[in-house]
Amino acid sequence: MKPIRISHPQIYPFQDFSGPGAGEIEDGRVKSWVSESSEVPGLVACLGSFSEEVFFNQIVLEKHPEFKNAFPDNFRFEISQDGQIWEPILRESDFRHEGKEVMTWNFPLITARYIKFLFIRDKKLDEGYVSAFGGFRVMVSGIVDIQVSGELDRLWVKDNLIDQRNDYGWSSPLRSRQEEEFIRLDLGSVNRVSEIRLLSRAVEDPLFPEGFHISYSEDNISWHHLMEESGFLAEPGQWYRWRFLPLNIRYIQITIFESARTREGKYLSQIIELELFASADPVEKQDRTLPAEPIPHASVLRSGIVRLALDGEARDGVVVQGSDRRLRDATSDFKGIVELASDGEDREGVVVQGSDRRLKPASEDLAGIVRLARNGEERGLHAVQADDDRLKPATNERSGLVELADDGEDRTGVVVQGSDSRLKYATEKASGIVRLAPAGSSKPSEVVQGSDP
Repeated sequence: MKPIRISHPQIYPFQDFSGPGAGEIEDGRVKSWVSESSEVPGLVACLGSFSEEVFFNQIVLEKHPEFKNAFPDNFRFEISQDGQIWEPILRESDFRHEGKEVMTWNFPLITARYIKFLFIRDKKLDEGYVSAFGGFRVMVSGIVDIQVSGELDRLWVKDNLIDQRNDYGWSSPLRSRQEEEFIRLDLGSVNRVSEIRLLSRAVEDPLFPEGFHISYSEDNISWHHLMEESGFLAEPGQWYRWRFLPLNIRYIQITIFESARTREGKYLSQIIELELFASADPVEKQDRTLPAEPIPHASVLRSGIVRLALDGEARDGVVVQGSDRRLRDATSDFKGIVELASDGEDREGVVVQGSDRRLKPASEDLAGIVRLARNGEERGLHAVQADDDRLKPATNERSGLVELADDGEDRTGVVVQGSDSRLKYATEKASGIVRLAPAGSSKPSEVVQGSDP
């Protein structure tokens, strides 16, 4: 079984696509599909076949442009080589697709001649129960992300590495001294990569890297050395390949430690195109006489080796251990697993759900976040509303935030107003802040004036 190029995206057209319903299919590409309506929910199967055996590591589903809410919540993908015996590969139950227009599933490279999409028709419309989806693609994902140490200019960028054009590629920045450069690739899932190809520029001096090494990783944490070239001189416009036994690889990094030197004495590295080749999942191989190969990486399709997550680690592709703190009972100090409270339940140790009636807006009749008090009500544990009379400005006749005192009133619990006569300047006849004493007066509680003889 020859290796398949997985560095470049490739969509496989269907030779035939059928099922109980109708859709838009153009040149073997499924644009949209709506199942037949039914009076009751039920299982629907759409069958796609290819003209020959295909190799793929990605399935893409889109929502129907008109019936977005009819996308199925429960479905399964199956593959077959003969259309008779089927193998489940992916399953989703209560699939959360709100806010998503395109759904993608990545997995190790597999092979099939037929693919089946089974789903529950359970969306109620006027004509009955239906389900619908938009574009349906079976494909090689290609490289999903490229990171580089730098770029020369807008013409020599990283995306040129997989654009299948030979006029421009990627170039490192022009440097005055030797510096390390890198190209890091992400395949989107772990695949059994067995070959790397690089293309040099078709000019007299291709400026191909003269010293570089290639490393790989399954998780972008643990990296392993693959191969190294030193003093490498490339011919113009030439493909070079490096082959090895299939390895479980998701990330590949080309580290350039010796760039080519220009005629001006600057340092530069240029690569026009890059290709990666992989083998299908070893379960697909029929030749059992081959020597033992590395154990496949575990995925949603196959059991295999896994990497254990650190305590609290939330990275994709790692397995949570039984001792992880997130699996312990939650407390007021630490997060963990929790028990959800029933509506209105106030038992200790359970978590209030977002749909709890206590979290709804409060009214005068029903408690919510708070229970609102009626106008003037003085019951405990009730919240005063903004239109309560007690919050209005106080007057002489009606209390509000305070009760105002009449002029000269000295009753407890009332507030002296700014116009009160007791706050005016004192005279010999009327008290104010103080009462002034006439000249020569010696009465108690009177204040001697400065003009007293």
